[in-house]
Amino acid sequence: MSDDFIETIWAQFAIETEEHTEIIERLLMAAESGSVSADSISALFRSFHSIKGLAKALGLIAMESVAHSAEDLLGLVRSGTKQLDAARAALLLESLDALKNLYRQAAATRADGEVPVELVERLRRSLTTDAVGAAPQAQPAAEKKSQAQALHDDPEMMGYFVDMLLENLPLLAEICLSPSLEKLQSIVTAIEGVEFAAETMGFLGMAGNLHALADLLQGEAQAPLQTEAVIANLKALLGQVRHIEEMTDREAGGKVLAEAISYAEGADVERWFEEILAGLTLPSGPESYVPPEHLRERIAATTAHMRLLAPDFSCDGLLLLADMLARPLPDYRPALEEFLGVAGEIIALTRRVYQCVGSEHFNLAQFLGEQAGLIERLRNIEWDENARALRDFVAELPISKELVKGLSAEHVRAIKAALDNGEFVYEILADMESSEEKAAEFLRYIGENGKAITSRTVFVDEQSCYELLVVSRSARSELEAGLKAIDPQGKLYKLMTPGAAVAAAANVAPMTDAAPVAASSSIRVPGETLDRFMNRIGDMVLVRSRLEHALRDHKARDAWLGLKRILAEPDDVQKNAVSLANILDTLEEQQNSIAEISELLSNTLTRLQDEAMELRVVPMETVFRRLPRVVRDLAQALSKRVHLVFSGEEVRIDKAMVEILVDPLLHMVRNSVDHGIEAPEERRARGKSEEASIHIKAKQQGSNVYVQIIDDGRGIDPENILAKAQAKGLLQADEARALSRDEIYQLLFVPGFSTAEKVTETSGRGVGMDVVRANVLRMGGSIQVDSEVGRSTTITLQMPLSVAIQQVLMVDVGQNILAIPRRYVAEIVEFETHEVQTVKGKTAIVLRGSFLPVAVLGELIGLSGRWSGKSSHLAVVLVHEQHRLAVTVDRVQGAQELFVKDIHPQLMALPGVGGAAILGNGRVVLILDGDDLFKLAAARQPASYGIAA
Repeated sequence: MSDDFIETIWAQFAIETEEHTEIIERLLMAAESGSVSADSISALFRSFHSIKGLAKALGLIAMESVAHSAEDLLGLVRSGTKQLDAARAALLLESLDALKNLYRQAAATRADGEVPVELVERLRRSLTTDAVGAAPQAQPAAEKKSQAQALHDDPEMMGYFVDMLLENLPLLAEICLSPSLEKLQSIVTAIEGVEFAAETMGFLGMAGNLHALADLLQGEAQAPLQTEAVIANLKALLGQVRHIEEMTDREAGGKVLAEAISYAEGADVERWFEEILAGLTLPSGPESYVPPEHLRERIAATTAHMRLLAPDFSCDGLLLLADMLARPLPDYRPALEEFLGVAGEIIALTRRVYQCVGSEHFNLAQFLGEQAGLIERLRNIEWDENARALRDFVAELPISKELVKGLSAEHVRAIKAALDNGEFVYEILADMESSEEKAAEFLRYIGENGKAITSRTVFVDEQSCYELLVVSRSARSELEAGLKAIDPQGKLYKLMTPGAAVAAAANVAPMTDAAPVAASSSIRVPGETLDRFMNRIGDMVLVRSRLEHALRDHKARDAWLGLKRILAEPDDVQKNAVSLANILDTLEEQQNSIAEISELLSNTLTRLQDEAMELRVVPMETVFRRLPRVVRDLAQALSKRVHLVFSGEEVRIDKAMVEILVDPLLHMVRNSVDHGIEAPEERRARGKSEEASIHIKAKQQGSNVYVQIIDDGRGIDPENILAKAQAKGLLQADEARALSRDEIYQLLFVPGFSTAEKVTETSGRGVGMDVVRANVLRMGGSIQVDSEVGRSTTITLQMPLSVAIQQVLMVDVGQNILAIPRRYVAEIVEFETHEVQTVKGKTAIVLRGSFLPVAVLGELIGLSGRWSGKSSHLAVVLVHEQHRLAVTVDRVQGAQELFVKDIHPQLMALPGVGGAAILGNGRVVLILDGDDLFKLAAARQPASYGIAA
């Protein structure tokens, strides 16, 4: 199977799993808040079933186990046996979280995760109890009675019927033992008695099976027993008996019947286990291991009978073993020894399951968990001798198991080379997000004193950190001293002992609202959109044909040759006047034809661009549907009641913006629930409804999308913002008095600023809103806040429809054309040289009574440029947060819309460069990064700009 094909399967798995998890979350959220329709129950069942099938296809046993258990619960809900109440909906949401985490792990590592045994057990217990999560032995008698009522109105009669089955089914099982005619008659009598009871109870399906079985047995005297038909009826009866056992939590004879059916089919399972184990033995001599011919046959037969006796136990270990034995095994003895050892453990586990079926020792979740671990070991056997040697080498190193999993062969060789060179290997747990300055210093130190081999993200106390594997010549004490110099308190960078990082990361809550490991780059496109797209491609082909025809037209070529000939004979121009006129007519016709083709090409390209955009855009619903779960979980944790309302879900945005937009929205919604929405008692005191409202709406205006988050909470007091800003030293009193209302609210986005009275697990630390603003600005958007104290807060995000198209201001700097994003441009000014002054080392001009820093744009970004000798200068005034900066240019061309092109990472890394585009004349233009321009100017003029009007 080719790598491309495998990647295609994984890509499809990712797309479909994400779709189904979104459907499940939306429907379960609705189920928690009210009744749910039969169609929604069916949709939930289908989605869990689909995830189970997808996981099974890729051998993801852990995902399959969770999805299968959830599917079983929904099967009872769909049949009316159970109700999808808030408790079961919460349990299914927990199952969904587990599936999401297992999916992320599978998508990142292409490997199965561990079965969440405790969760699977709770799901299974929920099948037989109404108290979700309660242990079976603690189930009240009243609850057992209600379950029996699900099968029959009279639980007492149901109990008598179960007793009757338990008494008579062992007799029915004797059918499989070739009984005498006298015994057969007593069996038929027993069957007729149970049939009558089943019909009386209303179990018509069971009664029908028993009636058909009696007919088959009564015909025994006239014809040979139809063994296959009898066994088929017994199997159908076994399924019905098992359902009764499950619903009543009582033994009804199912185990005896299942064993009898196995016997009738010629099963000697214990002997088969012995034969399989004997066939999994490595020869003691040097000869190669060759599986016995009967081995796969025995494994297949055992699998079939195990599925009959223990249908809930997936025999995936046996199936994988049979599949591996179907192919020639490499003749590499250490790997063969490991393979046969794990295979023997799988057989031993399956044998224990066989022996425990129907007893109190049968713990399905435990067996499934053990099987999943053995399957992972079987799959991870290294059959390549060189790779195995590298793996064994790594196993001896003081490296956590999780980091080892992420090591490639190249990583291992790099570690080996470093150790051979006298270097040491270390694990470092690094908090790279709390301080950008410290993070840069840390990375510089590691780069100078060693080399980072690999890393992974871990969560410690809900904080995202990096676990790095580093090789260095420095001894441990030297490295510890270096890290302490950067981080004296030892809170950000820790040199770990082997396994410590794993232990630190173990206490992590499920990341229910985290982004996927890798955002899917796939888009589902409606067929009609692709049809229109292909039609435009067809139009382009026609335009190309017309253009090629025009260029090959021999009339034009002959006209050019004739004109050259006439011009070569100037004395004969007069007598060639007629020919010259004809030539000019031909050239004019050619020009008109090309102009017509150009117009057609322009129109076709415009339509093609519009339809290509249709391939990139997705509805805002894609973003909105990630929010209800976050609001629900946080509101429950804070004991608040919040009603979330959406509008404008149909507004479409560039798919590339979805992942960038989700985080800002999540952060602001969390802030609304945590700090904006009052507690129920406070809302009552204010005369408000106990249930708060958060309205998130989207609308499109021109080429922009506006998203608003509106809550009816306590609002944000501007005076409180000013007081906090002055207390933190961000403003002086005279500066505070000069600020407008909008400028006051913009202080919320200053790093480290918070108006929260207390810090909570979700917000109030003063970090995050600055990141929100940075993300929005990165998309080419803006963010505004408005609030009415005691009543509401409205946050408005403005963003372009697509990050691929930018509105820019085109300027000339020397011989270079540059593009400045319009979102940074405040105005264009002219000033005279004599107006330039130097104030505390800063070059500035006075604009409307305030100092405005000035810099030469060409000089900032490394082009040749400095103050010219001209008496007047042209400058573009840029604005970023509370700062303003004027950059001088030679000429302003005007506003334009550019399609941003991908450029080389090394070019993107240049200070001041934010992207590139190609102009209509084919010339490349660099798009500047406004944030970088302010940083570059600050580096050249280190004094703070302050807030300039």
